[in-house]
Amino acid sequence: MNFQQYRVRKNLRCYVNSIMTDASSDPSVSLELPLYAEGYPGIMYQKADNDIFLLPKGKKLSKLLLYGQTLKPSVLSGEGAYQYVVLQLYPFASKYLLNVDPKSLNDDCYDLFQIKNVNVEDFYTRLLATNELFSQIVIMCVPVSYTHLTLPTRCHRCSCRGWPCH
Repeated sequence: MNFQQYRVRKNLRCYVNSIMTDASSDPSVSLELPLYAEGYPGIMYQKADNDIFLLPKGKKLSKLLLYGQTLKPSVLSGEGAYQYVVLQLYPFASKYLLNVDPKSLNDDCYDLFQIKNVNVEDFYTRLLATNELFSQIVIMCVPVSYTHLTLPTRCHRCSCRGWPCH
């Protein structure tokens, strides 16, 4: 396992709290990632030799998903090589960026391929084209900052009109 946390770029700070990655190329590894009640939803891209599941629900995760705030402890579980990139969002960001009510996602996740107002296929193809975690972070951050999504004209953090201001 190679868990890393990255500094959030200035132009994303209105929406993204943190960026995290983890990867293992070991086919015999077991992923057991505990999720705690920390109050943040997020966007996750993951690929694995085998599927990754949200336990205790036993829900198979989409390769590209929006997850809600964790209220009850749960675990991401999988077997074999894996990698993931997470953009941990502020609670309001799923509504602003994707028009998904964050309360509907509490202790659950939503397959981003099901969202009609976002061109996920092109985005997903670019993510699949690289195995480098940093390149995947860059690809994931572009839609949050400028493309594919309808962004507000005011920064939620300071209400200025010069978004992105931070």
